[in-house]
Amino acid sequence: MSSTVIIIQARLGATRLPGKTLADIAEKPLIDWVIKSVGEIGNFKIIVATTSLPEDNKLVAHLEKRGTNIFRGDSKDVLSRYYSAAVLSNAETVIRICADSPLIAVAHMKKMLAKHLSQKADLTHVTGTSLLGPFGEIISASALGTIKMEVKENYQKEHVTPFIHEDSGGRFRVCTLEADDPLKKDYRLTIDTGEDLAMMRTLFEKIMETGKKINLLNALAALELNPKIAAINKNVKQKGWKE
Repeated sequence: MSSTVIIIQARLGATRLPGKTLADIAEKPLIDWVIKSVGEIGNFKIIVATTSLPEDNKLVAHLEKRGTNIFRGDSKDVLSRYYSAAVLSNAETVIRICADSPLIAVAHMKKMLAKHLSQKADLTHVTGTSLLGPFGEIISASALGTIKMEVKENYQKEHVTPFIHEDSGGRFRVCTLEADDPLKKDYRLTIDTGEDLAMMRTLFEKIMETGKKINLLNALAALELNPKIAAINKNVKQKGWKE
């Protein structure tokens, strides 16, 4: 089986909500929830790819304390960070996760990985849902190497996979996996702003009140029963690749 590594991109210098990666949610930093959630995808090595900027020393210190694998690289060229981390870990396949999303679609990501490997894909991503945050992408290390050599635009470096998504020449084998019906929702489960953080904190509190495990399906159930929680960040605008 192909060697698979989970790489989480994370930094403290986010423009809209600085320091969010270590922001507290239910008595635990956001990054800890992300690591816990992606760990359920499978028994894969997890690497947090952060920047070499001094401002991320606090994040690195936290990760070192908890024994997490760390890679430090360029602050703006996230593609380069992913590629270098993949090469150093001898990965053939990378599960790409953003540290903005503590509720990962674990079962769906497992299905995506299986399809990616069976189809020998360059990139695999979700379709058929407006649910924002829980889904990562799966990309081959060889594709990362190819696009690293060819990208020219800054947004293609910052967001890692636009070069493949925008390719019209059929050079890359791209697979998709439609979301199952329970995941076909229109909630914002990513943290970019203060409203997002407030929503997630309230949502986690509501799940914990019920005594249930904090995971995506329980979060969706809580949102269905408590529409006021979803309303907290409903009007936050998601930034596009080029913004």
